Amino acid sequence: MPFLMIRCPQSGHEVSTGIETDCQSLKIMTDVIAYTRCPHCGIEHGWWPDEAWLTDSLAVDRGAIAVLKPERIGTN
Repeated sequence: MPFLMIRCPQSGHEVSTGIETDCQSLKIMTDVIAYTRCPHCGIEHGWWPDEAWLTDSLAVDRGAIAVLKPERIGTN
């Protein structure tokens, strides 16, 4: 199953969220903010599903953990 990836805004490196999902599941996560601790900079990054992408091969640290929050805060 593909892994959900984000980009570290500090380093520009790709980061695994630690989430395995598919395209259909990603599409229904529109109002969920998630947080992933970045192995590159050590900061916990907040991200929206529309900022993430799927990859079939994972050549990055699998130690990332994502925490999902059910509301989109501060959006129009």
